[in-house]
Amino acid sequence: MKRRAALFATEFERFKDAQEFVGDFRECRGSVATLYKSQNEDFFFPAEVTEMSGLMNGCAHAESLVPPIEGRVRQLWDSIEVSEDTVEA
Repeated sequence: MKRRAALFATEFERFKDAQEFVGDFRECRGSVATLYKSQNEDFFFPAEVTEMSGLMNGCAHAESLVPPIEGRVRQLWDSIEVSEDTVEA
């Protein structure tokens, strides 16, 4: 049982990390970084778009990691036996 709990904890952390990476990227990357960079004299918007496009490929990769990790977490979660008299918090 301890091994299953440790495995669940590991998979759940991976799942959380993948979701946080995707969320953080979407929230901050486009708005804050571009606004800050636009104040520079040498700011060139087409170059910024090219850079963002490359970074979005990394975001797509992170999004592709979420479903497999979520599936493994659900498999581990489903196999945990819960007593019928257990009350949810």
